[in-house]
Parts: sequence; C-alpha cells; structure tokens
Amino acid sequence: MKVLFTVFFSFSIISASGNKKNTIDSIFKHYQNKYKIYSIDDLNRLQSNNPSMFSQNSRDRDPSDIIGNWEQQKMGMGMYITVETDQTAPSMGSMTGMDPAEGGVTISNDEFTTVLNYLSVGDLFDFRQRDRDANALQHAQGYVDSAAVLQGQSSFDLVLEFELTYSDTDPSVVMGGLGGDDPGNCDINWPEDPYHMAVYSFVSEYVLLEGASVGCFLDNSDLDLTYGYVAEEIEQSWYGGGDDYNDDSTDVEGVVLMNFDIFSLFAIMFGVDIGIEHPMIMTVSESYAMATDLSDTTGGYNGGQYMAMVDSNMVSIDMENFSFNFDNLLMESYYGTNSINVDGDIGAVMYELLAGVETEIPLPSMLLDSAFNDDNQNYLNIYHDGSGIAINVEEDGYYGTMIDTSYFTWDVSDDSVYVTTYDDYYSDSSQVDAMAYFFSGDTLVFGQSIDPCEEGGYYYYYYDTYDDCFEYSDLGNYALGVTGIQDFHQDMMMHYTAYDVVSTSVENIMPLEFEMYPAYPNPFNPVTTIGYYLPNEGSVSITIYDMMGRVIKVMQGGIQAPGYGKAQWNATNDKGQPVSAGVYLYQISIGEKVDTKKVVLLK
Repeated sequence: MKVLFTVFFSFSIISASGNKKNTIDSIFKHYQNKYKIYSIDDLNRLQSNNPSMFSQNSRDRDPSDIIGNWEQQKMGMGMYITVETDQTAPSMGSMTGMDPAEGGVTISNDEFTTVLNYLSVGDLFDFRQRDRDANALQHAQGYVDSAAVLQGQSSFDLVLEFELTYSDTDPSVVMGGLGGDDPGNCDINWPEDPYHMAVYSFVSEYVLLEGASVGCFLDNSDLDLTYGYVAEEIEQSWYGGGDDYNDDSTDVEGVVLMNFDIFSLFAIMFGVDIGIEHPMIMTVSESYAMATDLSDTTGGYNGGQYMAMVDSNMVSIDMENFSFNFDNLLMESYYGTNSINVDGDIGAVMYELLAGVETEIPLPSMLLDSAFNDDNQNYLNIYHDGSGIAINVEEDGYYGTMIDTSYFTWDVSDDSVYVTTYDDYYSDSSQVDAMAYFFSGDTLVFGQSIDPCEEGGYYYYYYDTYDDCFEYSDLGNYALGVTGIQDFHQDMMMHYTAYDVVSTSVENIMPLEFEMYPAYPNPFNPVTTIGYYLPNEGSVSITIYDMMGRVIKVMQGGIQAPGYGKAQWNATNDKGQPVSAGVYLYQISIGEKVDTKKVVLLK
C-alpha cells in the first residue's frame, strides 16, 4: 500500500569515434540500458499525459465513503526542497534530453538546415565508466559489507559463497559461479537464500557477464523476491556516482546534442518515423566532435557522418554554467565530399531557489509518465470490517498475466487513513503507513509525504545531512549541484475511482430501469455471483468479456420474469475451459439498455 518512487539515472557520454553504425549502436545501447526500453511497447509507455498534482481546493471527506472497490486511474509526484542560500540549478529534463534545452545549435549546408535543441551532459555528473569483472565484484562485496546488517542479514564472502575464482593470467577477470543450464536466457542455478539470490543476480550479470540476470531475477515470480530491492540498489549504485568501491573509475567528458528528445531515439531505432526530415545526433568531447544524419543511408556505415577536431576558437564548453557555444564550426563528411556548419548556443534550463523558500523541483514529464502511467492495473478493495486487498495486474509478454495481491488492515480519521501491511514471509512483521485522503467528485485521492533521506525512507543508508544524502544517493540527480539543503520531501498522489459503478447506456437521456449489483466475491476464485433486478419481464443477456472486448462467455439469455435474479460465473469460457487470471467485464443487457462492471479473477 505504501507507494515509494525511485527512478535512478546514470549519466554518461559516448565518445566520438568509429563508423556510423557502431557509434549509433553504442549510443542506442547506452540509452536502451539506461531507460530499460527494449521494444516499441516499452516506448509507448512513455507517452506524456502530464498527471497533475492534487488541488488544495474542494476537499471533502467522509470516512465511510472509502469503503468499496477502487481502481487506480493515475499517480502524481512532486519533490520540494528548501535551501539556506539563493542559488540556481539546471533542470533535470534539460540536462538529460527529456525536455528542450535553452537555445539551440543550427546545423546547415546547401541541402538542409536543422536545429539541435536537446542535450544530454556527461562529465558534470561524475559518471564513472567502470571496468566490469573484478571491480564489479568489489562493488558488490562493499555493498554487502556495509548494508547487510541494516537489512537484517549477515555479511558474507561472495567469492566463497558463489564459488568464484580469479583468473591466474588476469586478476581483473572473475570466473566460476553457480552456473545453470542457460544463464544467458535466465536458466540460472539460484542460491536458496533469498538475500544471496538477490546479490547473485548482480554477480551473474556484472561480474560473470552471463546476461541480464538482474532482470531475470526481478521478473521471475516463482523466486523469492523479498530482497528484490537489494538487486536494484546494487545495480543502481554501480551505475550512478556516489560510491567509492572503485578507485580506478575514469571520468568521461562530453555532450550529446539532438533535434529530438531522448526517447525519440528509440522510436528511430525501432523504425518509427518521428516526423523530422533530418534527425541529427551530435557528440562533443574535449577534443573531438561528430554529427550523424540518421536519415542518410547513401554512404553505408559512414553515410551522413561528419567529424571535426574541437577548436577552442570555435567551440566553448562552460561546464560551470552548463552552456555550450559553437561559432561556425565546420565539420567534414567521412569521405570529405560534403560538410556542415555548426553555429549557436545551447544550455541547460535553469531554475531559481530562494533562501528559506520551499521550491518545487522541476521534473521531466516523460520521466513521471514512464514511472506512473504504465500498463499495470491496480485495485483496492476496502471492506467494512477494517480489512482490505491491494491487487496489481500486470501483462507480461513472457509470463502472461501476473497478479500480485497483498492484504492489509485499515483505520481512518476525518483526514487520514492508517494502513497496516504484513510481510508475505514473516507473519509477525508489519508496517503502518499514514496517508491523507479526500474526495474530488467521485475520485478518491490518497496523498503521502515522504522524506527519503530519513529512516523509514527508501534508502538503507541514513545520512547526517541532506547535502550528504543528495551527494551520495541518486536524489542528487534531481537537484544537480544544489547545496545547503535545509528540508526536502517527496509527495505522492494516487487517484482512484470506484470500479463497480462503471456503466454505459445507449439511451443517454433515460436512466437504467434495472439494477445490476456488484459481483460477489470480487476479486474471486473460483466462482462469483452476479445479481440483478428486473422491474418488468424482459429479455436478459449476461456476457463476460476480456479487457480487449472479446466475448469469453454468454452466461444467460432469454425472457425472464420481473424480480431479483442471479447468475454465477465459474471462470470458464463458452467451451468450459478455465480462463487465465486477470480483469474481466461482465455486462447485462435488456433490449437496448446496458450496464457493465468489472471483476477480478485471482489464481
């Protein structure tokens, strides 16, 4: 029930070298791993809806009104910071290619002109491009040594526990491991201990280079995922700055400029036309610049590729103020048959923080949407007796429909809900969370304010100051370079509507003359009952649909006498075959009058 939001970024730059295909592939792979986009479906999740935060107006509360079945419609988040001194900071979106930057760089020749108005900056984030193998093992061991006790576990020797050895000829190479029939395709011999399992997922992927093992672990509902967050934290701290396990890291400097946002790069690589005639991407380091016209296929691997040495008289890189100037830099094509001129200024969008005044940190809208507007369906069933069920329905391309349920108890005051959740594996372990609530029309809105830097937040390292928290955790990515932090909090808003009152009618001006009652039980397994009332004799049809609108089962039909009636659905289709777990619609029709509601099948 407690909703915590963590989005982690690693910042880096791609050096300008190699042929067009290798360079663009490197850039694409870098951002693909960074944003976890592996298909066009993943990309579609990132379309912007700009979920708004809750308004302070029209708050209405009646504790009894929260009882019922609720479907989550959207979520929103805000981050708020207070500092000791006046200062300015770059917005995260304008530094990561998610939102337009300030200004733009014009690229032109006799054939076309375009403006690069998105940038992604590398070196000021102190991104560390680490070697893998032994350094990754050292990183994981350092994490376990420092965090295991805080997480209720004991530190252990990864080399001994996971049967690892160092190469005799190259001590930077680690061999061995627990193996598996096909580790590259997620068939891994996992440790029995759930904590060790989480740590081994990182070791398998980043030490032994066996494949995407962290993802294999987190996506496998058959495994004990109690410590799934451990695998995520080790991986995220490995890619983000802020740990000191590897002293051999190399700072990488540079800038990426584009005439499209960062996620349009994925659309291009997936073959989608983004509506730009000459999509351009340009990389700039301290000594070298390369620009590539992604629409140019005439020159094979090197077609549409332009290069130049960086001349300080023509290129100015001001990392202190996050601004970049190009004064008619001439870049030649790979074969020297064409050229482009680069001219203009581009920089981060800056926002102002005033001493002692709470400021909302500007966050990229598409970042929020990628976290909050996925295809998952979330439901709450809140009962009169103080109990409840939280249901998450996720459609996975490999595993199909996956449903996660958790049980809770609740209490309520005039303005707050107190929710007690219980650990799936330790029955005597519970946690109480308090959330504000109010109604906006028919929408139930929950709100929660979190301080991630304090104990009880989503970090397992507790910091003495906010400055330390921002410097040594991923929060620093949201408020780059901000210091003297006095206060910080993160507000979450969750919007729900009742899902047992969804109805439609082809007669817009006439109310329904019959009554269909919510299915009970809901969620159910294996049978649910649908009740209804007919004021007059009529032809009744009850049909079950899946969420794609396909008919699953026609349960009842024919003429029925007036009065109360009911029908039971046993989670089978018209052929008598069991259907998979998930969300279904059940619809009752009398003539042209229709009423539709939702029901959730658990397995």
